[in-house]
Amino acid sequence: MLQALIADGLILADGKDYLPQTPIFIEGGRIVSFAGDIEAVENKIVLNGFTLMPGLIDAHVHLVCSPDEPDLSSAHRLPVEALLLRALANAQAALRAGITSLRDCGSRGFIPRWLKEASAAGQIALPRIQLSGPPITTTAGHLADMGMAADDAPGLQKAVRQVAAGGADFVKVIATGGGLTPGSNVRRAQYSLEEMEAAVREAARLEKKVAVHAHGTEGIRNSVRAGVHSVEHCTWLGPQDGYEYDESLEDEIVRRGIYISHTIAFERVVPDADWQKTRSEGPGIPYRFYRQALDRGASLVIASDAGIPRTRFEEYPRSLEVAVKLMNLSPLEAIRAATKTPARMLGWERDLGTLDIGKYADLIAVPGNPLEDITSLRRAAMVMLGGVRVNP
Repeated sequence: MLQALIADGLILADGKDYLPQTPIFIEGGRIVSFAGDIEAVENKIVLNGFTLMPGLIDAHVHLVCSPDEPDLSSAHRLPVEALLLRALANAQAALRAGITSLRDCGSRGFIPRWLKEASAAGQIALPRIQLSGPPITTTAGHLADMGMAADDAPGLQKAVRQVAAGGADFVKVIATGGGLTPGSNVRRAQYSLEEMEAAVREAARLEKKVAVHAHGTEGIRNSVRAGVHSVEHCTWLGPQDGYEYDESLEDEIVRRGIYISHTIAFERVVPDADWQKTRSEGPGIPYRFYRQALDRGASLVIASDAGIPRTRFEEYPRSLEVAVKLMNLSPLEAIRAATKTPARMLGWERDLGTLDIGKYADLIAVPGNPLEDITSLRRAAMVMLGGVRVNP
């Protein structure tokens, strides 16, 4: 059945920034036109005072984890049934907040696959999901309790095969230690260049892309030169202390078309003084590195790492506020880093990420104009998934 929506404006996330009073016509779950007589359509929604825009894509989450706990231990010890219910609640919270697609970047086993399949079968309304299954890491490495251990090139090749066989959409490799795994050394590489190359080569054979967790520059360098698809976090930590930003490596990231998925986590509240300082002096470290990456032509995605402590799924829009206030992204740049660019990273650009004819009608309505006030993204009044309204 044909349906029509009209609001004060549209943000396509591509082409023109803002289109006032432009209707959207939807049929079969996809956008079919932006022109026509809305009064002639029986099934119509009029949203005065709102802007319509693409649904948000949070491209780095952990559905089986709880933001209300101080660490990730319960994801290691709870029974699968409990973790499945937790993952369901997290995915539903995300959808209510306007997040219509998620990329799960590491779980215990393949629990998110059950949610993905139930949603695809129409059994329950959930965001569209891609999953990596268990992350591949070293013995005693970051997320070792949740992940799949591999300590050399043959082990990595076997682990890649196992996650592919388990139904992973992509492969997650832990290239450096992580802050939530004590003793894993967040600054140093867990795998050599040759070992990373073995993982990327095996994943390519199985038509899977590789995303890497990488904080330290040493691990970023090995991952980029091995040809991974995305670098998660990309924090540029030096081997001993401080930061080690490498402009030549950044240029290699741009040249190879590797995505940087910057996870803006925790409470995500920006004091006015910090915002004013950024506006007068420019972004501070580490946000300066991401602003520079975007300016140098990198494909930058803003994600959340939702599921880790103090990082709630429904508060992902606050990550975009931090990007605007501390990284000096424009609201439109932030929106594109949460819609158009992650859709391309996930290989979903033909169907998602912008409002365009032929794409799924995954969209949200927010009050006012988020290009003028990015905080309006916190207040999604309508969420639509494939042309079906999924909130009151």
